[in-house]
Amino acid sequence: MLKIYHYDDENFHIIFRVYDKEGIKTISKILTKMDDSIYLDWEYLFEEINDKDPIIGKKLEVKLHYLPSGKKAITVSPLKSSLEVLAFAFI
Repeated sequence: MLKIYHYDDENFHIIFRVYDKEGIKTISKILTKMDDSIYLDWEYLFEEINDKDPIIGKKLEVKLHYLPSGKKAITVSPLKSSLEVLAFAFI
C-alpha cells in the first residue's frame, strides 16, 4: 500500500509513505514515469535503503535539485524535524 501526500511531476518532487513491499514497487513505477530522462533503479534503491534503515511506514520525500555546476541531483529523505538524506544521486 502507498499513500501520496504531494505530487509535482514538473519539478520532480513527491512526498509519500509506503506501508509494505508492494508500496515500494508501486512508488518505483510512479517515479520512473514521472521523468523518463531520469533513470534510476528505484525499486533496488528503496529495497537497499529499507534493508539498512527501514522505510516502511515512514513519510519520504524524493526531490530533484539543480546544482550551480549545471548538474542535477536527486535526494531521498525522510520527513522529520532533522535533515537526513538516505540516498543521493547525480544524474
